[in-house]
Amino acid sequence: MPKLTDEVLAGWLRPATVTLDSQELVTLRAAIAMVGAKLTSETAFHVAALAYNVGTDEALTWFGDRIREAQPAFVNVGQDALIARLACCSLLAALDSGEASGALLSLLAQSAAFLGGAAAEPELETFVEASQRDLAAARRARPKWSPITGTVAKIMTDGPRSVAEGQEAETVEQVQERAINDLASALDLLASQVEQRGDLTDEEYNTLWWSYTRRSETTGSAWTNVGPLPKRIVLVANELGDKVSLVPSPPMVRGLLALALEGQADEEVTLSDVMVAAAENGVAVARGVSSRLLPISMAVARISELGADDSTWSSVLAKTMRLEVCTVHSALDTAMQLIREREIGALL
Repeated sequence: MPKLTDEVLAGWLRPATVTLDSQELVTLRAAIAMVGAKLTSETAFHVAALAYNVGTDEALTWFGDRIREAQPAFVNVGQDALIARLACCSLLAALDSGEASGALLSLLAQSAAFLGGAAAEPELETFVEASQRDLAAARRARPKWSPITGTVAKIMTDGPRSVAEGQEAETVEQVQERAINDLASALDLLASQVEQRGDLTDEEYNTLWWSYTRRSETTGSAWTNVGPLPKRIVLVANELGDKVSLVPSPPMVRGLLALALEGQADEEVTLSDVMVAAAENGVAVARGVSSRLLPISMAVARISELGADDSTWSSVLAKTMRLEVCTVHSALDTAMQLIREREIGALL
């Protein structure tokens, strides 16, 4: 993952600026810092949407206010290209920071791409994928045990600590207590590490065994017999999502989804049909958040309120969220979006 160096910053911003001297670079970097300082689980939606050119008026206003904190004379009008590229830079800076917001931003960026958005700086999309892979691997790194036998033995061998003149010397009992406390702390750490390794092993075992059976736990039948396709998609994503314990999910999830969708992974499906199937089958989605970057979650919420018998729910989404539900996607990409949205929900 590259740093947001002046060279990278200038390269990403130059296509949207007439002039870009050193002073302007300093000002724009300060604006990016302002965005980072105000980055929350809510405003992360603004940054990702703007970076992928699917931003709302609310997102534009919020981002423009951050720029004006560094450059008071800045005006939003006619600056869409610059704002989009500044959002890309802000997103890259957050990915590089190592903060928890990096995982959320990478998922939101991929959700924006699912909606048809494209990063204003194409190179960002590669970095988003790489960051998510790195984050998934880091969350699943096996903890290593460091033996402390030598440390405890040394305490007993060295005996009481030396003290300054006039201070009371450590007793034998206090030396033993110190050794026992160190040993107890080490055992607590070891127990925690064993539990963590067990959880990681369970995640791998459960996901791989689920895939091996090639059967739906919900219906009790082989995946090839689960239909129609929208129902198969939502059940595949929901069942596998239940097996993944850490966010973001590992890269193998896409492959496991493809195996469960065997024969239909590349078939195209209308998003609205999947939304209805998700609502009817009670699958896990992000709840309590209103954003077009959570299209399936938003649809499930509207369908639960308005019903799925007519187009009222889709009209509401089109009017209030500018979200079109008649788009077509592959079964595999749609299943991945379902996984993505439940992971976004887990991070909020």
